[in-house]
Amino acid sequence: KHSSINILFKVQNEFKQFFAGLLVFFTASNSNLHAQSSGAVEGYVEDATGAVIPNAEVSIIDENLGVERTVVSNETGLFRVGELPAGTYLVTVISEGFQAWSTTGLLIRSNETRTLYPQLEVGEVTTSI
Repeated sequence: KHSSINILFKVQNEFKQFFAGLLVFFTASNSNLHAQSSGAVEGYVEDATGAVIPNAEVSIIDENLGVERTVVSNETGLFRVGELPAGTYLVTVISEGFQAWSTTGLLIRSNETRTLYPQLEVGEVTTSI
């Protein structure tokens, strides 16, 4: 009886190890697939003289899904939005005292980071590029 119980415990432990290994494998595979299917947009917001514009609001909208992400440029004018699904995007930048800047049809591919250099003009009128 002891040998059959020992065999049963051994088989159970081997199954547990096997399924734990499968779980780790599929979790890692899913994580890699997600990382490989996303891209990013980054850039520096400046005015017409090249001076950086901190605290500019940058909105990135997936043109197919309508999903929007918004970030704010830092003290050097830098912004970055990562983990964007591959697709086509509308990017809009606004800051008080400046005309809005936007671009449509920005293609983001997997594992790609697109860099933009939006230059905002003084004023209050919306401008599309």
